[in-house]
Amino acid sequence: MRITGGLAKGKRLIPPRSTSLRPTTAGVREAIFNILASVEGLTFLDLYAGSGGVGLEALSRGARKVVFVEKNAKMAAFIRDMTRSMEWGDRVEVLCVEVKKAINILSNKKETYDVIFADPPYNKGLVNWILRTVLTERLLKDQGVFIIQHSTREPISCGELHSKMLEVRERQYGETALSLIRLRKGEEGP
Repeated sequence: MRITGGLAKGKRLIPPRSTSLRPTTAGVREAIFNILASVEGLTFLDLYAGSGGVGLEALSRGARKVVFVEKNAKMAAFIRDMTRSMEWGDRVEVLCVEVKKAINILSNKKETYDVIFADPPYNKGLVNWILRTVLTERLLKDQGVFIIQHSTREPISCGELHSKMLEVRERQYGETALSLIRLRKGEEGP
């Protein structure tokens, strides 16, 4: 796995082996950052970070701060080591806890983010839960962007949230879908 853009473009990432890890492919990471156009100076939350590829990509491309949430201690340590080796440690926070607990922590601190990326385990019923939870806890800044990577077999379905509050676009890359959710201007969340 390599970083595809920014200051660390080409930097090789060799995370610890994990049978449960499903890293975001380079093509999908590039698609994410093409959709975003620029993350320069933005705050970025990487939920279900795994080896941290997406958040590391954001740092390489100029994100001001990235918060990684990864419950696997080996992966969290890998992310910390990578950010230190690239001298990004002052722009990083790594939370080695379950996503639900991390959301509570961040919500209690009243933290909000310009970009939130979530890559929950596929086909486990987490896609719509994470969308509702992030919006209910108001972690996304006004005009912020929430991108969820998910299986094409598990579509976004948010009922009232979807129809009244969000602009949703979806792009497919084989079995992987990227759903981009943006709060409409002036909406305050659920």
